[in-house]
Amino acid sequence: MDAMTNIERFETEIKKIKREGADKLLKYCQTSDFYTAPSSTRFHLSVPGGLLQHSLNVMDALRDILTKNADGTYSYIVLGHEVARISEETLVLITLMHDLCKTHFYTVEMRNKKINGVWQEVPTYSINDEFPYGHGEKSVFMLESMIRLTMEERMAIRHHMGAFTRDPDAQANYGNAVDRWPIVLALHTADMYASHFMEEDTGNKTDW
Repeated sequence: MDAMTNIERFETEIKKIKREGADKLLKYCQTSDFYTAPSSTRFHLSVPGGLLQHSLNVMDALRDILTKNADGTYSYIVLGHEVARISEETLVLITLMHDLCKTHFYTVEMRNKKINGVWQEVPTYSINDEFPYGHGEKSVFMLESMIRLTMEERMAIRHHMGAFTRDPDAQANYGNAVDRWPIVLALHTADMYASHFMEEDTGNKTDW
């Protein structure tokens, strides 16, 4: 992957957020490990820059799921019915920032791995969470220390893992969140599109 191209694209998109605190948010991304961190330890985009690539992939997937309107907003259409409408600013914010919790989250350690029949020490990613505050709720907490979110944005980011979260409270409330804020389902779907269809452990699939 071309890290500089991804960084330039990310910063172009994030600058569409015009509300107070947007400059602090961009500065945090530039000075944290957001641009260099992996997206996972071994499941998808477990490479340097994977978190950045995954965030862009989710943005692309959500834009594909939604319908863009003439006024620049995006509609979530289900069987011909609009169930939600969001601004470009909200789309950029919830997709690019849904996994902000993964900054300062991974570390590199050496592990033994058999390669061509020979055991070798290789660098691998592991979790070293410096701020153990959950997943989606952690992203919301971190964001709101810099920028104000709408309730819809909070809920979309909080529940972007859907039923796959390990948090029993989030599992129990996911359906209610979807009923009240349908964009929750759209973001979760975009996240699944990216991680299951667009990405492999070492990078984007070549046909995407």
